[in-house]
Amino acid sequence: YHTHLRKLAMTCNFMDIDRKIKSQIVQTCLSAKLRRRALGDPGITLTQLIEIGKAMEVSEAQASSIEREQHIINKMLRGKKGDNRQYHKACAQQYKQQPNKNTSNTKCRNCGGNFPHAGGKTACLAFGKECHNCKKANHFAACCRSKLYSITNKQQIKHRTRVNEIHTDNGLTSSDEDAYIYTVRLHQLNATASQKQPHFDIKINGQPLTVMADSGASINVIDEVDYANLNQQPKLLQTDVQVYPYRSQKLLPVLGKFHTTIESTTKVRNETFYAVEGVGGSLLSWKTSQGLDLIKVVQQVTQDNPVEPFVETLLHDYDDLFHRLGKLKHFQTKTVQPVAQPHHRIPFHIRKELEKQLECDKNLEVIEKTEGPAPWVSPVVVIPKPKSPGKVHVCVDVHQANKTRTSYTTTINEIINDLNGAKVFSKLDLNQGYSLLAPESQHITTFSMHVGLRRYKHLNFSISCAAEIFQNAIRETLSGLKGALNINDDILVYGMSTEDHNTNLQAVLQRLREKGLTLHKQKCVFNKSNLKFFGYVFTENGITVNPKKIQAIHDLETPTNATEVRSLLGMINFCCRFIPQYATLTQPLRELTKEWSAKHEEALTKLQETLLCPPVLAYFDSDRETEILVDASPVGLTAILAQKDQDTQLQHIIAFASRALTPIEQCYLQTEREALAVVWACEHFHICVCGTPFLVYTDHKPLVAIYGNPKSKPPARIERWSLLLQPYNVTVVYREGKSNHADYMSRHPAKGTRLTSHEEMIAEEFVNYVVLHTVPVALMLEDIKSATSSDPTLQAWQEINPTAFKSFERVKTELTLGADGGFILRGNKLVLQKQAVELAHEGHQGVVKKKVWFPGIDKMVEEKVQSCHTCQIVTPETKHESLMMSVLPNSPWKEVSINFADLPNGEYLLVISDDYSQYPVVDIIKSTSTQTVIPRIDKIFSEFGTPEIVKSDNGPPFHSREFKLFAKELGFHHRITPYWPRANGKVEQFMKTIK
Repeated sequence: YHTHLRKLAMTCNFMDIDRKIKSQIVQTCLSAKLRRRALGDPGITLTQLIEIGKAMEVSEAQASSIEREQHIINKMLRGKKGDNRQYHKACAQQYKQQPNKNTSNTKCRNCGGNFPHAGGKTACLAFGKECHNCKKANHFAACCRSKLYSITNKQQIKHRTRVNEIHTDNGLTSSDEDAYIYTVRLHQLNATASQKQPHFDIKINGQPLTVMADSGASINVIDEVDYANLNQQPKLLQTDVQVYPYRSQKLLPVLGKFHTTIESTTKVRNETFYAVEGVGGSLLSWKTSQGLDLIKVVQQVTQDNPVEPFVETLLHDYDDLFHRLGKLKHFQTKTVQPVAQPHHRIPFHIRKELEKQLECDKNLEVIEKTEGPAPWVSPVVVIPKPKSPGKVHVCVDVHQANKTRTSYTTTINEIINDLNGAKVFSKLDLNQGYSLLAPESQHITTFSMHVGLRRYKHLNFSISCAAEIFQNAIRETLSGLKGALNINDDILVYGMSTEDHNTNLQAVLQRLREKGLTLHKQKCVFNKSNLKFFGYVFTENGITVNPKKIQAIHDLETPTNATEVRSLLGMINFCCRFIPQYATLTQPLRELTKEWSAKHEEALTKLQETLLCPPVLAYFDSDRETEILVDASPVGLTAILAQKDQDTQLQHIIAFASRALTPIEQCYLQTEREALAVVWACEHFHICVCGTPFLVYTDHKPLVAIYGNPKSKPPARIERWSLLLQPYNVTVVYREGKSNHADYMSRHPAKGTRLTSHEEMIAEEFVNYVVLHTVPVALMLEDIKSATSSDPTLQAWQEINPTAFKSFERVKTELTLGADGGFILRGNKLVLQKQAVELAHEGHQGVVKKKVWFPGIDKMVEEKVQSCHTCQIVTPETKHESLMMSVLPNSPWKEVSINFADLPNGEYLLVISDDYSQYPVVDIIKSTSTQTVIPRIDKIFSEFGTPEIVKSDNGPPFHSREFKLFAKELGFHHRITPYWPRANGKVEQFMKTIK
């Protein structure tokens, strides 16, 4: 190999041929032992490396010659290291029995003495003796070959059963051994379990090849025999990849890699193969096998109703919860006037079933017979069960006895927030757990039937407030328990892990036992990674819609009347949080007043298609940053609640929301609609965003200045809506429409039919208030509307004609259009024609007191007032005293000015500004008291020096006795300026810069 390398090197212009040859030998030699030796000694020369290699070749050849003479080589043993002692002992004993070619004497196989015997076969000491090992004649137990074979055979049988380790009886670590290990591993397994191995026929560059799909392999491997048999052998490329067999730290000798096209019966892929020495067969990695559809990765194998051993133990310990009727707390009604309703006749065919049901309820102590007069009597209503022929559902018409009772009910948003991070779920179904009635309240449930009067001892479903009472009773029962919540008679138990879930489940079962409640075992579900609850499917990753509800909506027939359309919208509205642009998609259905058309059919189809692939909504996490994406169109508003994962920076959608605009809101300007979307979204997601900073993204850039600048002058409606945002710590951020996920609806305008809204009512009340108090006394609102409608400029502006309202461009974000289009407001001023100035000035109100506006009004009113003889006579002339300018100092830090500035967190800024250089020194203080201010000023003066003159206003810390003593002690003159910003102008100007 060295000679071939040197011949090839002669054709190259290498500066150091020996160094290059040495590098090639190290990289491409077949002996891993030689490679490690060379890499372990960087100073080794090429000559030394060749000598070492030759020595290794000779030793390998001699060792192989010796090994071929042995009967037992390279046995595979299983177990601990101590298990190999008997094997090595047997090998050594057998080796002693073999004839030694280097000596003239040979050992006898039967007695162990010299052979041949002088007296022949009968002279052998073992002749006629019985072996204690195999019980056969003519040999000793020490020379018994059955003993040795039994040892090795047992080890081979063990190995074939399960291969844990591979042992050899020599200590070689060369590349030959690596290939042997790889070969023995594959062929030993194939020889014992060839029928179970996943072998497949594929094609490499069109040539058939049998490979084994190995789900534990990360690369594709082809042995040198299969590679040599390829008709079109791909060129091998060098690679630095190190390949290890399973559970081994020894490298496989890699010849190189090549890229090729492989195909199965169904798929074609481009993959990389690594060629290795040996004849161990070819392997496909799990990824390639899966890509060729040869194997399938099963993520989860579940039983129909799997029960964890711990849960099964719990069910056994709490078996009493599944075999009786539950009883909870008493319920009493005392304020309803007694009423006796007329009796309803019971059909004859169902009387027998009714009597059976009543007898069963009597045995369960649900009802009892009434004795004596009954002030309360309600008729019984019997309904046959359609899915259970021969059975009836018994109800009581107690509409006179019902009294509505409002109570707190858990919402889906609260459930989503509580389940954040949950991974294991269980659902418990209460078994007829309605409360036991107090004796003084039982007579209210008295009902009449053909066999007499009966009354309930338990709270029955006919009581209208029964569900609310039961919901609150169960909620109070579970109060204080971790990982448990309920909606009506369904209890959801969850945990962040299996152990956490099991602990919570045990606590809930114990509480139910203490409270006397029982469960319906057949309806309970335990230890699930995903659970259907309250119409949704809760999983570790988030929440989605129950597939049964989606299928029911998809299979709906086309509505035939308005009532069916409303029923359809009510059903779909349950899934609206999963439907982006829900208001836009349902708009054609909401406006339906005539016959069903293709437009309505298309809207229904889009809704069904959207629900077929609903998104998985993430759980709300109060520790993550929250964002709302909003957008508005001429017909509706939409919002998306999202949160960003701090680790992956991925945005997870929590919920979708949308609503249609009312007819009045559709007349709003686009800026007002976009502003309305921000307010509505914040209020809609109030439970998720109130109390924490959050961002609202909009594609309408003016909103950033309107909501972000407290000094902005928004239109009247937006000014009113701004008050609704005060409870929120919200920051409005601009995002282009193409990057805004909520922008789709604004690009699909349509008409809406919503009647009114909370935001519209607030805005219109404020606008009407401004108009009523803005109309000048000399004008009438009807005259203003008439003049506005006849003004071509104002009409063109309403129609958004860009060539006609250039004069309005500067104040476009301050304008408000009336709901009926009859007037326009700029802030709290009416926009009028120029002719209104003559009429408005008849009262000679001057320049300041004006309630109307139009482009150029300031200059026109000022000219009008100045040209008015009456105004000039009665208007007092205002004269300002001339300022006395201070003389500037001639050096730095000779004269300084002091002032304070407020901070939002309640602290203050102490600012000392040099009058000569205008260099400021700023310090943060907790208070403006003398005790706080004087030490800080003293510290600054000790650093920069004491000035000659210190100017300040007449604030509390500066007119105190302590400050006078401080000035006297340091020797500076304290000048107090008037309480007027211009008197201390330089430092006041710097305050604007700070703020």
